[in-house]
Amino acid sequence: AILYFWVLCGLFFSSPALSYNFSELLESHAVDTYGEFLEVNEERLKRLPAPRVAKEYYADRDAYLRMAMRSSKATRGSGARSKPPPYPVETLYDVFANICADEGEHVSSMRACQDSEDDVSPTIQRNTA
Repeated sequence: AILYFWVLCGLFFSSPALSYNFSELLESHAVDTYGEFLEVNEERLKRLPAPRVAKEYYADRDAYLRMAMRSSKATRGSGARSKPPPYPVETLYDVFANICADEGEHVSSMRACQDSEDDVSPTIQRNTA
């Protein structure tokens, strides 16, 4: 993890777009891996209960913060997981489906960081009075 961090820092200083692209590729791989895992193990995972910590994590999320962190226009207000939490978390399948969706958000964020046409900066209002 430390090596990965420093490699991305070096990449970012030489080419921010390349750094974001590399991160997008890693996140895309995670989405694919979780998706394959869910597909292969769906029956078994749906029979296993979700751990308490996962239920608490997804049920107790700050919905405002989660929606504010959406980084691309394409993911704000659209798609299967575009609604703020709580997402259903009853089985282990639900846990991994949520993780997969979170990784998908990371892919969208990395794409948005590379797209100068997308508004990824929050609006900052200053009190001028």
